Amino acid sequence: MKRLITVVLLCLGLSAQAQIQIGSNIIPTMNKPGKLSKSRLEDFKKTTTVFTLIYKDYAQKEVFEKAIASVWKITPFKIVRPDELDQYMKDGYSIFSFGGFVINRQGDHIVTTTITLSYDLWMPEVKKRGKVKQHYLGRIWMSPDAEMNMEGYKRRFWTASAFSEKMLSFIYNDGGFYNWGAGYLKGYLKVVNDHLMTGDEQGPASEFSDKKALATLQKDTLFVPDYVNVTFNPFTGKERQDPLDIDKVHKEYPFPVRIVSSDQLNDMILSGRPMKYLVYVKNSNVKIVDVYDGPSGNLIYVSFVRLSYNFKEKDLGRLAKRVD
Repeated sequence: MKRLITVVLLCLGLSAQAQIQIGSNIIPTMNKPGKLSKSRLEDFKKTTTVFTLIYKDYAQKEVFEKAIASVWKITPFKIVRPDELDQYMKDGYSIFSFGGFVINRQGDHIVTTTITLSYDLWMPEVKKRGKVKQHYLGRIWMSPDAEMNMEGYKRRFWTASAFSEKMLSFIYNDGGFYNWGAGYLKGYLKVVNDHLMTGDEQGPASEFSDKKALATLQKDTLFVPDYVNVTFNPFTGKERQDPLDIDKVHKEYPFPVRIVSSDQLNDMILSGRPMKYLVYVKNSNVKIVDVYDGPSGNLIYVSFVRLSYNFKEKDLGRLAKRVD
């Protein structure tokens, strides 16, 4: 099973990650995604990509298969269970599996921990004694719930192997991610697929705005998942419901907007209906806001804010400035 990587970095500044990274770096810093060589990409295009899901998702395996097939064109694919991965640790396969890393930064009087959980694309290379080296091609950052965060923080000083074993077991068996589902995955994979088709790397702190696509939001409704109403306390690790102030929302974002349940938005994406939707990712000390165009699947807006934990009305205000 895939390993998460525990790294201790001393006295370094904070790094920011956008939600989707296309590149080979395990831990992106200074907006460097890592180079993807032409030979590595050609080898990748000859593989079959195996996708793993959270165990509870296998009840909807056909839904995930249909969503993946609609956007994943670069390689053949199949969905397998996490406990079947050992069969695919060989040439001819690439793997999408959950993973991530922990960075503990030692300051003068405090250790700052950054936990990143992600859905990763990589190719296995079997070394001597059966050890597997992972060659990364991309990562999709996930937004964990409070229970998932606490599991990570409780184990943040464990060895890499112990952390990986416990966290991966928890993710696959009890995974709680706000921005996960067949519909959400469809949007992410369209971005990954298109970048890998052209060989374009994407930096981990890359902001982006498609002005032409965003201009249609002056009239078109922006759909926002209701988990933006969940606020996280970084000191206690707890969450609570704290609904956005609708008056402030309309003041910051004077265009059509509608907050819907996360499940409803996921189903709307799967339906292929014409719409634009927002995805919010809280990743330790970084806040990421993306907007996707539903019919095309294109990512049309990305912003991130350092040292921020919760979605606020002013995040829609930042978007509104790009819509005008």
